[in-house]
Amino acid sequence: MQYTRWVDKATAFLKQIRCSRRAAVKARARSFPPLPAAAVSAIEKKIDRPVPKPIRSFWINTTSGFDFRYEWTLSTELQERIGGLLSGQSNLFGGARLCPARDLATLLTDCSDWANSTWIADSAYELRIWEAAFPLCALRNGDFLALDCRKKNDDPPVIYLSHEDTSQHLAPDLATFLKAWEGLCYIGPEIWMLRPFIDRRTGYLDRNCTNAERIRHLFRQTAVPRKSLS
Repeated sequence: MQYTRWVDKATAFLKQIRCSRRAAVKARARSFPPLPAAAVSAIEKKIDRPVPKPIRSFWINTTSGFDFRYEWTLSTELQERIGGLLSGQSNLFGGARLCPARDLATLLTDCSDWANSTWIADSAYELRIWEAAFPLCALRNGDFLALDCRKKNDDPPVIYLSHEDTSQHLAPDLATFLKAWEGLCYIGPEIWMLRPFIDRRTGYLDRNCTNAERIRHLFRQTAVPRKSLS
C-alpha cells in the first residue's frame, strides 16, 4: 500500500470538510516528519521489541505520526438521514491518526498498565492480547487501536482494545484497515461508532456496506465543489 497516498487523501478530506459551507465542523491536523531507519532501530531498542513492518514503513517512508481530527455537530435533519448510526448522538467525530513514534514508549506503558490493573488481568485470553498488542493510537474513552502481534506475522491484523468489553478484530492487516477506514470517512474509531460497519460474516469492517454509503453520502451533501479546494 502507498501510505503517502493514503495520508494525502486523508489530508484532502479534512481540508474539504473544513471548507464546507453548511457543516458545523471543528477540525485540526498535525503530522510529524519521517524517521531515518537508525532512529526506528533506536526506538526498538528502547521499547525492547520490534516495530511491525507496516509501521516501520510508515515511519520511514511517509510520516512518523499524524493526527487529523474532526467533529461535526449534526442538525436534527441530518441525524434523521443516517438513522441510528450514531445511537442518538448529535456529534459525528473521527479523523485519521497514528501515534507519534516519539510517544510510543509511553503508549505501550499505558496499554500494559491498564491491562494489568483492571478486569483484563483476570482474563488470560484478553491479557495475552493486550500484552502482545502494538498500539497505533489511544482513544479518549480509554480504548486503544492496535496491531495484534500475538503471532509472528509481518503484517499483523488490526484489533480494537476495549477497556470495558472483549477485543474486536477490525481488519486482517493494516492496509486493509486503512482502506476500509477511508471508505467510512475516518469515523471514530471508537468501537460503538464502527459496529454498524462490521460485516457479520467476516467480523471485519466493510467499506462497501449500505451504512458506509450512507456516511459517504452525508459528507458529499456538504462538500464544496472540487475547484474551490485548490
